[in-house]
Amino acid sequence: MYHSLDLLIGFATVMAALSLIVTVLTQMVVDALQLRAGHLREGLTEILGSAGMEIHQAHAILEAAHLSDRTEVTAAELSAAAGGADFSGAFDAVMRRTSARFSNTTRMIAAALAAVVAFGLPLDMLDLFNTFASGAGVLIFPQSIAEWTERWHHLNPAGVAGSAVLLSLGAPFWFEVLKDLLKLKGAPAR
Repeated sequence: MYHSLDLLIGFATVMAALSLIVTVLTQMVVDALQLRAGHLREGLTEILGSAGMEIHQAHAILEAAHLSDRTEVTAAELSAAAGGADFSGAFDAVMRRTSARFSNTTRMIAAALAAVVAFGLPLDMLDLFNTFASGAGVLIFPQSIAEWTERWHHLNPAGVAGSAVLLSLGAPFWFEVLKDLLKLKGAPAR
């Protein structure tokens, strides 16, 4: 039992470390493209549009109130910027949809970056399991172009695609898995 648990802990550790890289890269892309502010601006424009304002009017209001580049805005701030209009009914629903769109965009970016990392290394989850199961316990990444090219000749596309999917789950997921596995290892045998 402990050998299987050690295998899972080793696998989860590698996935957590590489997922952390994917998570950091995702946040860098989101910040560089100012996606959070952009999605919020779209949501606020939608709210103002539902109140009968033209898009150019909505953009002018957001610019004048310095709300267009922010990452958080309250209904009261939007109401004050729009001259006291009441947006309480539409605000929460639109912000939920806006948040969902932002989350979906972030997930797509994370999935794309996970694929880049998995195929770039290349990281085959099946090979990783075999490495840990054999007792080698050492994960060696290509150190040169020749090693990388050689590894690509023995690539298992299904294993690398699986790695990409697992990496896209994100670092928080893998740290929780690792925490739970370590609790199991520390639990007394019955």
